[in-house]
Amino acid sequence: MVRGFEDASERQITLDPRIHSRIIGARGRQIRKIMEDFKVVVRMPPLEERQRGSVTVRGTPDAVEEVIDHLLNLQEEYVSTG
Repeated sequence: MVRGFEDASERQITLDPRIHSRIIGARGRQIRKIMEDFKVVVRMPPLEERQRGSVTVRGTPDAVEEVIDHLLNLQEEYVSTG
């Protein structure tokens, strides 16, 4: 998924646990598309740890920043629409 791990960056962000399932999507389609589009690896916490909301993103530094912005925008959209 992510080529050239030698220049990879990894960051953790906190997303509202209520929207994790929307980000993952049906059968993981949404999260796979995000990973494909941004060329990153996104790791959601296991179901029993979702209350913490910590999500890990790994990829090139620019891609990590882009996908984090994207995820935060999705969170804002999902929370505001209920």
